Amino acid sequence: MKKLLFLLAVIMLISFAPMRVVYALPNALDSITIEDIAIDDETNAPSISFVVIDQDENVISELTNVEHGDSIIVDYKEYEIDFIDYEQKVAYARLIRTLSKPKRSLEKDTNNSNNTSKRTIGLYMTHNDESYMIGDGVSSINGAGGIHDVAKNLASDLSALGYSIYLKETIHNPHDSGAYTRSRATAKALLNENVDALFDIHRDGVARSVYVKTIDGIERCKVRIVIGKGNSNYQKNLDFALQMVSVAEEMCPWLFLDIYSGKGTYNQNLREDILLFEMGTYLAEKDLVMQTTSSLAKVIDATLDAKFVTTTPDINTGTNTDTSIDNTTAPDSNVGSGTDSDTSDEIVDNAGSDLGQDDTATDDNENIDQDNHLPPTDSTNNSSPDISHGATADTTRSTTAWEIIIAVAILITLAGLAYYYVFRK
Repeated sequence: MKKLLFLLAVIMLISFAPMRVVYALPNALDSITIEDIAIDDETNAPSISFVVIDQDENVISELTNVEHGDSIIVDYKEYEIDFIDYEQKVAYARLIRTLSKPKRSLEKDTNNSNNTSKRTIGLYMTHNDESYMIGDGVSSINGAGGIHDVAKNLASDLSALGYSIYLKETIHNPHDSGAYTRSRATAKALLNENVDALFDIHRDGVARSVYVKTIDGIERCKVRIVIGKGNSNYQKNLDFALQMVSVAEEMCPWLFLDIYSGKGTYNQNLREDILLFEMGTYLAEKDLVMQTTSSLAKVIDATLDAKFVTTTPDINTGTNTDTSIDNTTAPDSNVGSGTDSDTSDEIVDNAGSDLGQDDTATDDNENIDQDNHLPPTDSTNNSSPDISHGATADTTRSTTAWEIIIAVAILITLAGLAYYYVFRK
């Protein structure tokens, strides 16, 4: 009788365990994003990257955050990812169009020739924890990571060129899919300073060899530009990025790695002159990355001062449309007016909300807010806040995943006990 009662109890528990797994599995899958897959939970260091190859099996680039439909532009050729082999860590891409190189207009810039007023640029970091193994000793710091040093270096280089810099060091940790929602308030605050352009500074998670190249016997660290396909300003953001690449080809051809377009918005739907820079990778030496900022600053300066005439082939018909683009005009008066009004962002493109752009973030930021406003000439006299680099990495985990593990463990244990007591005794 005891064996019968025990067997019934075991059967009930075994029936419960798979039900628990079935219940928890959808929630666990919904909570896992590409960002979670690419980041190791204990060290926050990138653990998975994908080699991108074209139809002829030529290697185009390497990415960590890759999804079907993402695109990458190399040498003005745009490839779209249409298949991902997760087992082999390979993303297959097909060539969808060839873009025309933007050309600087020969027309003299009458708008800016006698303009002595200072121009402004905003800088911030959505993923504050990002750091460099060689230079910081870890890939991630739970607080202000090494990426802050890179941003400050870029701010100093831009300041030396005559720009007034708004560097906002608001902390948006943890490094998760909600980071862009939290950093949205920071981006809005910078736009309210009437900046001419806004840049979100990051570092990538791929191999060192992807970014670090030897050019004329000198090691250089490249920069990747990232744009959100899910934002309503995508085409204008892309035009801005292509203009910057074309200027770099004349000034320092080694500078840019490629232009990657993901499905998110990266807060670029706030305005058309917002870009995300991947400043090397976590395996690149931080000092080497810091050497890149002076070249990037000069390219940004030349791009903002230029006028462009572009001919962009249509993706379907291949017809050309000529447009003149003036980067010297003032920013849209509806955004960055200096007021606290948020009405210009009430209606936004919500595509890519799986990356955290649910656009429900308010301007009430309870995180630590460290603002550095750098004057446009001598930046060496600006004191910076003392930022500790000794904090531990973020170790946030998904509880639903642990529920599955526990449920499976219970199932195996009870099955073993049932076999032992029923069939062996």
